Amino acid sequence: MKIIRRGETQDAALFILANRGSCTFTTKVRNIEKAGASMAIVIDNSDESVDRIHMRDDGTGLGIRIPSLLISKRDGNRLVKYLDDERKIIEARKAKEAKNKSDAQKKKDDEKKKEEEDKLREEERKETERKKKEEERKRKEEEENREKEKDNEEGEEPDDDGDRRLLKKMT
Repeated sequence: MKIIRRGETQDAALFILANRGSCTFTTKVRNIEKAGASMAIVIDNSDESVDRIHMRDDGTGLGIRIPSLLISKRDGNRLVKYLDDERKIIEARKAKEAKNKSDAQKKKDDEKKKEEEDKLREEERKETERKKKEEERKRKEEEENREKEKDNEEGEEPDDDGDRRLLKKMT
């Protein structure tokens, strides 16, 4: 339930509840219409029976286009309580929906974070594997170079066929 203060308007309000007060019924209904309601419900301010109250135009009612009615204080209090209870139910439902959305978003965020972490781990694993292969290649290259140096020290040189032959050192 939303309270509309004097001078405020409400877009497409089905009805507006107003307490009976010092202004005339016609003035109250006109103000409710100006506030944007489609119907005016005025709640009596005393415990008297509304059946005995005659609401009439004070001469300024020309042009009012919304229906209006006066209800008893007891019925008005019941209606206000009902609307307030409904508002609380709706707010609780909205809060639950927001929490569910929040939980769903958190789950989605957690899944995305896990995917990013998995992707990062996979990239690290590939980088580690690449480094190991590079180290192995370098190790083999160094080993081949050491063998070539050893062969050169022993006097071996490759011949045209790619075979190695031992050359005698000349003294």
